[in-house]
Amino acid sequence: MEIKLNDWLNEIKKRGGIRHVKFKCPACGHTQSATDLSKQTKSNDPMNDVYVSCMGRFKKSDGTIFNDKSPCDYASFGFLTLNNVFVIKEDGENTPVFDFEENPLFVKAPKS
Repeated sequence: MEIKLNDWLNEIKKRGGIRHVKFKCPACGHTQSATDLSKQTKSNDPMNDVYVSCMGRFKKSDGTIFNDKSPCDYASFGFLTLNNVFVIKEDGENTPVFDFEENPLFVKAPKS
């Protein structure tokens, strides 16, 4: 699912702002907000890390993208992209991001 940058930023505002919106890791399902990252990890940039990196990248965790432990070490900018949401910047470049925990933008089709 693709969304323009301004539309995505407006969606974040409607949901309470970047500090409080919870994003869901596409690899392990862990949910986190920027506030969670700033309180529980040593992330240098929680406002930007929250939608591209799972909390396990910043704290000791046994979780990886290859096991069921959460939080894991997944990052949207790695060699493997598991994301379903892509933010389209004004220059046309797309950035894979974590989806929202509540009312996700990407909804899987029901199994028939």
